[in-house]
Amino acid sequence: VLIQPESSATGVAVEIDDQCGEVELTCARIEIEQLLINLIKNAAEALQPSIIDGSVSDGLIRVSLQQTDAGATVMTVNDNGTGYPADLLPKLAEPYVTTREKGTGLGLAIVKKIMEDHGGQLLLGNGDGPDDLRGAKAQMIFPAPAG
Repeated sequence: VLIQPESSATGVAVEIDDQCGEVELTCARIEIEQLLINLIKNAAEALQPSIIDGSVSDGLIRVSLQQTDAGATVMTVNDNGTGYPADLLPKLAEPYVTTREKGTGLGLAIVKKIMEDHGGQLLLGNGDGPDDLRGAKAQMIFPAPAG
């Protein structure tokens, strides 16, 4: 519901892939909503040039949730665009690093800070697995609940 207006305005579809059913996650809900909004907005904006030039016919962002055998929760946002530039990957979550002409470079830095505040980590890369879309991929790994 939070992401529907953004996706319909950009012509990019957002697919939710919940592979693990109900998951218990202790978190600050508002911060996790902000994290998802930042990542989906980034993906939708990054897909626009590819849609305009025809290299991507239908923009797609997939949001998935999985639980590892160890009990960690992995939230992934993956798109079918051109992906993150390889030379910027190590620096993308630093403040003011951006790939867009009008980008502030704060979105991924905020996502990284939220994950650190939750005892988790942010992994950035490009889709390379058999079930991945070929574009940018952000994974948020939340630790298993204590106990």
